[in-house]
Amino acid sequence: MMLTVFVIYDKYGMLFNRTDKMKIWTPYESMGESAKLCPKENNIKILLRHSIRQDMEEKVAQLTREGKKIAELFGKELGANIGIISSSFVQRCMDTRNEIIKGYNKTHLEYKPPVLKSRMLQKPHIMNTPESKDTWDKLGIEGIFDGFAKNIDMPGIYNLETSVNRLLDYIFETGNENNTVDIYCAHDFQLSMLLLYLNEKKYEYKQLLFSGDDTWPFMLEGMFLWKENDHIKIAWRGKIIK
Repeated sequence: MMLTVFVIYDKYGMLFNRTDKMKIWTPYESMGESAKLCPKENNIKILLRHSIRQDMEEKVAQLTREGKKIAELFGKELGANIGIISSSFVQRCMDTRNEIIKGYNKTHLEYKPPVLKSRMLQKPHIMNTPESKDTWDKLGIEGIFDGFAKNIDMPGIYNLETSVNRLLDYIFETGNENNTVDIYCAHDFQLSMLLLYLNEKKYEYKQLLFSGDDTWPFMLEGMFLWKENDHIKIAWRGKIIK
């Protein structure tokens, strides 16, 4: 059966992507293309970066009005049943989760999905030792990714493979009911960490991530994950990665 995609604009100027396989609203055309790649009847995981936030110069970087609106619209237009929805403990991720649920409940009245929180969606790379904060303060995000890419030992920080496994273990140990979508509201760090792990040329890809050429995940952009014959498949920007 041929898949069809309908692209229209709503009154906010945002892009809709609808497919006859999974109906989804997203401001990103490539995320709509990824939705088309998801198999029917499977349990699908969506790992999302939080919605649009204030500048990081703000102490708490809360969601903006627009960020809340598009997160709610994402939930309202989701053409699938949510199995569980989880977030990190950071307020902008919890608010993204809550706005998605707010929108979802307007069009899915028969079921209220469990709402969870986990530090695995915020700090799967942190050992929670005294050295962790010192290493983070010293290296910063790019320095941590440099250590990931070069497999350098960083005090208080798990290596890339362990960090990714801790994240994926949490994602695939929760939800998992067929014909549902489990949603995980995390940060750009976790999505980028997973993308780095999946790329064979890790240092070159790390350089690309920090080059400012749109490789870094956008706000409310996400990837789709599912299991197939004991292998994890990931759809990201219109392509499937094993």
